[in-house]
Amino acid sequence: MDLKVLIVSLFCLGINVIYCTNPIEDSVWLEAAADKYNPALVKSLIRKRIDHKIGQIELVKSSVGINKKQVELCDNTIKSLKSVKTGLQFMDQTESIYGGESSDQILKGYISQFAKLTETFNKELDSLRIPDLTKDTPSAIIDLLATSCNSCQNKALNSINIYRTDIESKSSTAENDLLRTYGNAAKRQLSSLYDVIKVGNSDLKAEMYHLKEILFSFYRQYEILIAQ
Repeated sequence: MDLKVLIVSLFCLGINVIYCTNPIEDSVWLEAAADKYNPALVKSLIRKRIDHKIGQIELVKSSVGINKKQVELCDNTIKSLKSVKTGLQFMDQTESIYGGESSDQILKGYISQFAKLTETFNKELDSLRIPDLTKDTPSAIIDLLATSCNSCQNKALNSINIYRTDIESKSSTAENDLLRTYGNAAKRQLSSLYDVIKVGNSDLKAEMYHLKEILFSFYRQYEILIAQ
């Protein structure tokens, strides 16, 4: 049983290993290139980065345990990235429609589109790792904590209860022994986290990140095991 748990856990690392690189670093590097090199070279660099990003997303799409909403996100993002690439390919033919804009300004516009698509993909992929059973997801609570939120502790406790109930429902009647094992482990972790948060002396933001990892681990393993 321990070997099976290890194998599935290793599968779960896959999505993090192939997770898309920092879009800010990409855009800064490409914008610096646009200021320094000729437009033909910069266009080539942008196309290569787009091809690389599409390859990363295709790996995410084919990874074990990805859910339907994440697949749809991958498909839509790849389609949008290909549209940016097509715009680059026809840039010379359509340059007159940009009026007085210089080539480097036009290229920086494409770089901005590329960066925004990648940033949105990373953010949405992360949020879709966990089903939105409540509007008070861990990510939503983390966002609220950036403001004044007197009710965040209660929201966190209610959120834990909702996900614990769902995990109980999915695992308690499962025929798969490994799924029941993962479900029991997740429920124990959630109960322990609930008690820590209820006391009120911990860093709630850090605990919400911990909650995200507990939930991601279970739901990803769930997708893997039910597909067997």
